[in-house]
Amino acid sequence: MKTQARFSDSRSRNGYAEAVLAKTEIRREALNLPAEERIELVVAIWDSLTPDDIPVPRWQLDVVRDRLADLEDAPPEERSAPWETVRQRIFANKA
Repeated sequence: MKTQARFSDSRSRNGYAEAVLAKTEIRREALNLPAEERIELVVAIWDSLTPDDIPVPRWQLDVVRDRLADLEDAPPEERSAPWETVRQRIFANKA
C-alpha cells in the first residue's frame, strides 16, 4: 500500500511539473507570436472571462458605492448631460 501511495504521489508531482512546463511553453509560444496575433489572443482570453472570474478589490467597490451615492444625491439636472456639454467641459479644463 505504501508503494502505491508513493507512486500516486510521484505521479501527481509529475503531473504538476508537466502542467507548469506546458504553461511555460504556452507562454513562450504566445510571446513569440506577431503583435497582431498576440492582441487577438489577449482579446480571446479576456472574452472568455466572466465577471465572477475577475476579482474586484474592496477599495474599488467602496469607490463605486460612494460615487453612486453621490450621483443619487445630486439634483436631476446634474445627473446626466448631453455628450456635447460633457465634451466642452472636458476640453475647457485642458485649455
